[in-house]
Parts: sequence; C-alpha cells; structure tokens
Amino acid sequence: MAVAVAARFSDDDIRFMAEDGVDRPLEESLGKLLSKTSQELRDAEFPSLEQLDSVDDLEAGTMDIVQYLAEDADDYRHCAAVFSQMPGEEARAVVATLLDHAAWADARLAEARELVASTRRLRDRYLREAAGTEELVHYAANEFQSFVTKETDGGDDVPFGENADNAARAVAIDAAARAGDGVGARFAERFVTLAERLRRAAATTYAAGEVAVVEAMQRQAAEVEALCADPDAFVAKMLATGSWRCFMAMNRLVLREDQARRQQLQRLAIS
Repeated sequence: MAVAVAARFSDDDIRFMAEDGVDRPLEESLGKLLSKTSQELRDAEFPSLEQLDSVDDLEAGTMDIVQYLAEDADDYRHCAAVFSQMPGEEARAVVATLLDHAAWADARLAEARELVASTRRLRDRYLREAAGTEELVHYAANEFQSFVTKETDGGDDVPFGENADNAARAVAIDAAARAGDGVGARFAERFVTLAERLRRAAATTYAAGEVAVVEAMQRQAAEVEALCADPDAFVAKMLATGSWRCFMAMNRLVLREDQARRQQLQRLAIS
C-alpha cells in the first residue's frame, strides 16, 4: 500500500503553482548571461577592478538562483506527488503541468550551475592575466583615472579628448589626483583588493598543483601590497606613466585647439 504524501501546501496553492507557469524572464536572462560569460572567457585580458567586482557579484547572485531553482524543482515534484493521490481528470492535468514545471526548473538549474562554473573560470582567467603582467603601475594608472574621475565629477567615463568640455574635466581630474587630500590612500585601499584576490586564487591554484602560476600570483600580490603601502609614492609613479601623460596630452591638445578657435572667432567678430 502506497504511503500518503503529506502536503506542504494547500490544494489552492498547488493549483496556483500549476497555473502560474514558470519564470520565462529568468530563462532568458540565464541564456544571455551564459552567452556573455562565454564571450568574455574567449576575450579575457587584464581585468579592471570593476570587472572583478562584477564576476564576484554574478557568482553570488547565481548561487542564490541555484538554490531558488533547486527548491522550486523539489516543490513542483512534491505537489505533483500530492495531486497524484487524487482521482479525476483535473488532478491528472495538474500533475502533468507540475512535472513539466519541474523539468523546466531542472534545465534552468543545470544552466545556473554552468554559469557559476563559467564565472569561476572567468575569474581564474582574469587573475592569471593579472599575475602575468609586467606593467602593473601602468594598469594601476588606468584604474586611478577611473577612480579619480568618479570622485571628481561622478562620471563613469574617463575623458579622452572627445570635446572641450571633456578635456576640461580631464584637467580637473589631473588636479584632483595631484592635490593629495588622501586620494592616494583611498585608491590604495581599493587597489589592494587585487592582492587579496590574487592570494585567494593562488590558494586554489596551489591545490591544482600549478606551482609556476601560484608563484606568479603571490609575487604580483606582494607587488600590489608594496605599492599600496606608500600611497603618495604610488600616486607619483602612476602620474609619471606614459598612459597618464598621454591622457593629459590628448586632452590639453583639444583645449588648445578650442582656445585657438575661440580666439579666431573673436578676431573675426572684431573685424
């Protein structure tokens, strides 16, 4: 004799679960994220700190989705088992629908787990790239540009001489970078998180037996920590890089051209 299944939900709740359908927007989002992560894996280069943050956030969010989908699949099957004990056509239809929902949840669960795995592979790829660079200060200077830009005017885009207004922003950013006022210490606090990530990755990679990669990660982490230990000297090194000088040269050129046009217009107006 079959053992009766004790219901965790009311009959009306179970009917609602069957009628409510599945989360199609989630299905679409998972597909897009899998495609995007696969593309990023193919194109991975030295990452920005923002990219590393995004990878961490994506992994954490997807882990929540994994739990949510696993619970949904279990609930669908449980409710199907409850209604399978009932007679009638309506009960059989509800069971069939709930089992379809459970199969859908299983498929999305597999995709979510693959997304977690892809996200971890992407982080590993990024940190291997970070460990292998010999241009750490140049990379830091690019990060510093973004950091000071956000502090100065809240912008997400670093100005690169697109127009006179953006060139004037660049001058203000450069001035803020040189003004002191603790900007170096605030940036160092942000940048040193790269060392923390490298050391965590080294511990994982060590378990895989990749000694050369582990040593590179540990060496780069130590270099990041050494730079961040003296924020003022760190800022001076970044301002002296070719990337920062090029950043300012392009923007100053735009300002000079704009000033020349204004002067020409003034002369034409006077004549």
